[in-house]
Amino acid sequence: MVKKSDKKELLEPDKLQTISQGVVEFILMHKRQLFIAAGTAAGVFLLVAGVVLYSLYYENQAEKMYTEAIMTQSKTAGKDATGSDFKKDAVKTYDTLIKEYSRSDAAARAYFNLGNAYYEMNETDKAIDAYKMFTENSSKDNVLISLAYYGLGYCYERKGEFSNALESFKNADTAIEGEQFKAVNAANIARMHERMNNKKEALEYYRQALKLNNDPLMNLIMKRRIAALS
Repeated sequence: MVKKSDKKELLEPDKLQTISQGVVEFILMHKRQLFIAAGTAAGVFLLVAGVVLYSLYYENQAEKMYTEAIMTQSKTAGKDATGSDFKKDAVKTYDTLIKEYSRSDAAARAYFNLGNAYYEMNETDKAIDAYKMFTENSSKDNVLISLAYYGLGYCYERKGEFSNALESFKNADTAIEGEQFKAVNAANIARMHERMNNKKEALEYYRQALKLNNDPLMNLIMKRRIAALS
């Protein structure tokens, strides 16, 4: 049975109509503020979208330049190409990448490759600067950190700065993974101690290298050094 509406209910305004009217009145009263708020929100959205798109474009352009430099540098692999045009061209591209896209991930990696290129070109001081820039601007979790410290160690050894080389190889040891790499690095540390006439420490690290190593030729070298120092 349908319930009859009493006189009071019939005289009351429709609730939905009342709410709708209230919303309309609110919009009319505050339309300027709402328009500004909507415009601001749209502006923020467009700004964020623009930043994201620019960042993607920025990184993409940097990666293209990095790839170009890597491909150029790879043309000298396995060749006695010290100071070759390929290496010089790669160095120029890395330099341009670092200048034009300094905030990119590719620019950070470019310092490592610059270090390698300069080392092969016998420009040792420039190689040291590049390796340092890489280690200072890269995460400690970066897989190339230990190799960069390797490079620094070899640079300092080439210059006869054995204490700096020793420190670099020790830094590499804290970041390195894999027994064979640790064996090679232990041998590097041992060699620096030997150069500095620290026979006890040299023996300790040569024995450590021998224990970790699985390369027969390297084992022979370690045994000879141990015998010579014992």
